[in-house]
Amino acid sequence: MTKRWRILPYTVGPWILMAGPILASSPAPAHAVEVDEKIEEVYLTLEQALKIVFPRSEEVVPQKIILTPEQRRRIEAETGRPFAAAQVTVYVGKTKGQIDGYAMIVEEIGMYKPITSMVGVTPEGRVGEAAVMVYRESRGGDVRRKRFLNQYRGKRLSDPIRINRDIINVTGATLSVRSMNAQVRKALAVVHELFLQKGSP
Repeated sequence: MTKRWRILPYTVGPWILMAGPILASSPAPAHAVEVDEKIEEVYLTLEQALKIVFPRSEEVVPQKIILTPEQRRRIEAETGRPFAAAQVTVYVGKTKGQIDGYAMIVEEIGMYKPITSMVGVTPEGRVGEAAVMVYRESRGGDVRRKRFLNQYRGKRLSDPIRINRDIINVTGATLSVRSMNAQVRKALAVVHELFLQKGSP
């Protein structure tokens, strides 16, 4: 019997449709589109990315959360980067009422354009799966490959997550690697701030 996911609160069949960096309802092959003389490669839809991050979850619930100024300041302190978003969406994977983990769609600039990824975080505050959804540069796309992304699995906020510390660089893609490092740290910081601290909802 094929398992069907429930994605709340707005569903179309077993999957959610929502505005954001990705808006899709069915898998599609990667394709290239000219954007300001750069390339945009769409590798994963929202549905595909969520399946990678939550392969066994019975349901995935998107939670939109408005951040307080204090929360934003703490996230900035953890990431070492400005955090301008006043609201975030965190996807919560659940099975039989138990939380399997959390995930965020995150973006950071590579060389010229933002890289869009989904980063999963376990209930223990470690990186689960990370997947590149959209890549917008003509070079450096190797950061989407599993052998590179596997380096992030198990990382915590207390880890360096830096090139030549605990992340091996990709030749010719240094800026893309730095972008991925920042995305992973951002997802960890947001999930820790909103869900894993004492008193978090």
